[in-house]
Amino acid sequence: MKKIFNNDWEELLRPEMEKDYYQNLRQFLIQEYKTKTIYPD
Repeated sequence: MKKIFNNDWEELLRPEMEKDYYQNLRQFLIQEYKTKTIYPD
């Protein structure tokens, strides 16, 4: 997974970010940003 945080949050959020629902949401958002205009950017 791409590193998102550069601070202490990554350690705390990593278990949640490894769950399927988060991975699905992240992939959805990546696709939306590629194909649509998203505000705020």
